[in-house]
Amino acid sequence: GRQCEFYQAGVELMGVAEALGDAEVIALAVDSLQKVGLKNFEVCIGQVDFINGIMQQMGLSQEKQLQIRQALEQRNLVDLTNTVEDTKLPKQAKEALKSIPMLQGKEEVLEIANNLALNEQSRKALDNLHDIYTLLKAYNLADFVKFDLGVIRDFDYYTGMIFEVYAPMIGYPICGGGRYDKMLSDFGTDCPATGFAMGIERLMLALDKQNNIDEIASDENQKDIYVAYTSDKLNDAIALVNELRAEGKVVELALTNQTKAQAQLYIKNKLFKELIYLE
Repeated sequence: GRQCEFYQAGVELMGVAEALGDAEVIALAVDSLQKVGLKNFEVCIGQVDFINGIMQQMGLSQEKQLQIRQALEQRNLVDLTNTVEDTKLPKQAKEALKSIPMLQGKEEVLEIANNLALNEQSRKALDNLHDIYTLLKAYNLADFVKFDLGVIRDFDYYTGMIFEVYAPMIGYPICGGGRYDKMLSDFGTDCPATGFAMGIERLMLALDKQNNIDEIASDENQKDIYVAYTSDKLNDAIALVNELRAEGKVVELALTNQTKAQAQLYIKNKLFKELIYLE
């Protein structure tokens, strides 16, 4: 039943390697879904380096790693169990691999996962998820978010955080994305990036299921306000951005601290109506 031809709308944020870039992209995805009238949905966040690190610490072959990733991507627990049992790993390691799709929930999941992560790659991945979640709390979005460490997107260019958005009565993600820091180097520019895309037909179907498809509103795209800040004012800036966006303003948050002169030059080049600078 999946379509071979479909419409998507999305965002790519390039040039920001820090967790704030991922948090801003997730916040924008949530805000976009709310703006078109979707009320009931959940953002599931994972990290590709957690799973890759677990498999590498166990010394699995590239072939076995690929088979496990494919089973996780398809949510096929039977294939996952058969693939894992076909390895020569000790019983405890096999049970750990088979438990990955069950690592779903709030912050307590990171604590459980930390017991499985025995190498630096996996532990850094969990630290990254913790940083992103802390920022999402500042956005007041924690209620929308849960961790799902078995999430594997069906593209192999993701390098860090990945996420998918699910709505009731829709059996596939209506929105998804993540970090892809190495892909742009294939086009001649080594540049970190993160982003998402939402399936328009899937979103329309989710809205129809929730009986609020007629609430979709069309707002004129304008750049109203740019919020910049000094290094110790990040949380205040996020709180202010949330307030302004709730008022219907089109607001961009600086994704790194700037001097006021840098911020003034930025709004001049990007044609913002107003600068708010926190210092």
